[in-house]
Amino acid sequence: MAERNYPNPVRPSKFEDRYRLYLDESGDHVFRETEELAHRYLCLLGCWFRNPDYLKFHEALEGFKTAYLPHHPDDPVILHRDDMINARKAFKNLPMVLFERSLTMNCCG
Repeated sequence: MAERNYPNPVRPSKFEDRYRLYLDESGDHVFRETEELAHRYLCLLGCWFRNPDYLKFHEALEGFKTAYLPHHPDDPVILHRDDMINARKAFKNLPMVLFERSLTMNCCG
């Protein structure tokens, strides 16, 4: 049996040396021809983070949600494309909130 050397560089044990990978799909899962533009795509997206960078990203994303998408902690905002483009759920007031904040920042500094 091969001798093991610790720490194993292929499987780092320190939090700072590890990565997170998130994959998600979006789009029409039915492969058919359609004239509807909203149903003519399929996308696979991935994000790769080093753990320390992920913590920064997570903090920034939660800050965005808190600032622009008011919600209860027991009912967190989930970023679903369909809800965003159709202004449903937490996204129903987003354009007005962004407009008001932009106006406040630009006029009242």
